[in-house]
This record gives sequence, C-alpha cells and structure tokens, in this order.
Amino acid sequence: MPMTEFRSSLGYYTLNALSSLQQIDLTGKLVIDCGSGSGILSLAALSLGAKKVIGFDIDRKAVMRSGKNIIINGFSIPKDAEYHNIDLRDQVNIVNHIKQFDQKEVVLISNIGHWRDYTINSLTSFMLIPLLESYGIHVRNVVSGGYGHKWLRSEHAYPALKDQLSRLNINWEDIPKDDIDADISVLRSLGFDIRYRSISQAYNDNIFPKEAGSIVAFRKN
Repeated sequence: MPMTEFRSSLGYYTLNALSSLQQIDLTGKLVIDCGSGSGILSLAALSLGAKKVIGFDIDRKAVMRSGKNIIINGFSIPKDAEYHNIDLRDQVNIVNHIKQFDQKEVVLISNIGHWRDYTINSLTSFMLIPLLESYGIHVRNVVSGGYGHKWLRSEHAYPALKDQLSRLNINWEDIPKDDIDADISVLRSLGFDIRYRSISQAYNDNIFPKEAGSIVAFRKN
C-alpha cells in the first residue's frame, strides 16, 4: 500500500477503485487523474506501469500533497507525474495541458461519483472524452469510482446533471437513476463497453455497512 501524507489507511471508495484499476494494462500509458486528491490512484497507476500521470484537482492543498506523495514513494515530479490546481469544469485548460504530451491514447481515472455537496461529479470527467476526441486524443479506458448506489431522484437534486447530459446529447429521462447504472449508460452512449464492475462493503466503526462501487470501461473500437 502506498504511503501518503493524508493518512496511513485507505478509504473504502479508494480501495474499491484500486481493484478496478488493476483490471487494465497501464504499461506505457498516459493517465489522466480527474479529481486526483492525495494521488493514491496516480501512485497505483505508476506502480502498474503507467508512463506518466497528469492529475487535476480544485483543492490546492491536495495538489501539493499529491506531489509530495509521489516523491515519498520513489517517483519524481514532473518526470513521472504532474498535478494542476484546476477546476474540472475548466476543460479547455485541462485539454491544453494534456495536448502538449502528443499522446494519441490516454486512460482516464475519475474516483468522484455523485455527491450532493460536490460542485462536480463523474460526468464532469466524462465530458472531457468528446473534447479530447476533437483533438485526436482517444480515451481507451475509463476507471470510474466513488459510487454508493445513491438514487438520483431528479435533476434538481444534482443541478449540474441535466445540463451535463444535454451537452453530451443524452436525455435525463433516458438514463437509470441509480448513480453507477446512470454512468454506465452514459459511457455506453460514448462508445464504451463495461467489462468490469466492482461492488464492495465496509463497516464504519463496526456499526453500519458502507457500499462502494467502481467500473472499468473499454473503448469499443
């Protein structure tokens, strides 16, 4: 388990996403870590053979800590990884950072899910896919986590959802309202097959179970 500056143990959402990340071949790949946090999944990607990781997070302190965690674990900045304090909604800026590496294929990680108190969600990350495609950069795999089988009761519960879906040419009415099933539907509409789905449970202080889910998507062509 990687050492981190945040804490010595991993949260169940991160652990679940790690199991999904191991289902794809990252050897020599450029990995885009959306909402990179403390850099745990970035570290895992590098350990699994990724050529480089580019992380983006709205939290400036998280960006600084992820860089420290990379160094603590024997990798270097910026050779192996680099992190940028950028809101995921600033997608043109993000793509400009990715374009400079002249990679035609990338892997996208998004361990965000859907949370009412978050200003972004996993769809924010997915919206990068068609934008990257317009620059000739193909997302070959998506590892998406942070799911807890939350019921998306309406677009009013998550104000960004309906707008995001419309920008992807998807109708709110056409998707399942369970968070993980909704994102599976969206990824399929973007041309991906879902080849791995992980659901696990953990106990908070041995009182109640907490469910975590993640998925792995492969580009169809």
